[in-house]
Amino acid sequence: MHYRGSAGSVQDEGSHRYRMQVDAVTDVERQVVRQWQESGGALARVRDHELRGLSDGEALAAADALLELLPLVPPREAVSGLVEQQRLFHARAV
Repeated sequence: MHYRGSAGSVQDEGSHRYRMQVDAVTDVERQVVRQWQESGGALARVRDHELRGLSDGEALAAADALLELLPLVPPREAVSGLVEQQRLFHARAV
């Protein structure tokens, strides 16, 4: 008897890597996926509608609020780590 393995390959029942892949999907799981897909589309439509309804001032304020988050991102170092490592090796060798 043959079964599909975890990577989709067919394996014999006696194989030491034997794994039975469960293909059964319940009706509840199908409903959850369908509801998730439908709600995702509905949320995208609401978001698009709300973005289109923003005035120029509201859009600018929203953009400014997003840009205020940037200081949380650490600035890139002007020197690469490799250059710094080479400098330390050279200083130690001299």
